[in-house]
Amino acid sequence: MLAHRQPGDTVVVGPAASFAFGYYWPGWPTFSPATASTAVRFQVDYPGRDDLVVVHQPPGWPGIATGMRQAAARSRSSRVWVVLSVPSDRSPAWEPAMADAGQVVRTAPPKLVRVRTWPD
Repeated sequence: MLAHRQPGDTVVVGPAASFAFGYYWPGWPTFSPATASTAVRFQVDYPGRDDLVVVHQPPGWPGIATGMRQAAARSRSSRVWVVLSVPSDRSPAWEPAMADAGQVVRTAPPKLVRVRTWPD
């Protein structure tokens, strides 16, 4: 993904992918107390990084839709990369959330969504 990333792209990361993403992403994350009820009592965060949105809620429509909308609104290039862990982030809510944000133009992981223009 880093090789294909363009200036202004945003990245949305699923809850299960957040730990591996935090390990491999070039910028170091911070760790804060978990906001979701999970066995792991901390979560990966990137304060001050508007180009990264980490979805912390359990896989369900409200958290996923909110994360996709935040990433779409923050994108200056109209492109959002979607990083999910297989199979843990395989919520059926991801597909409609991506479709709501725009058009999926890359279906292989990581997925790439071309963001539709939002009305002001």
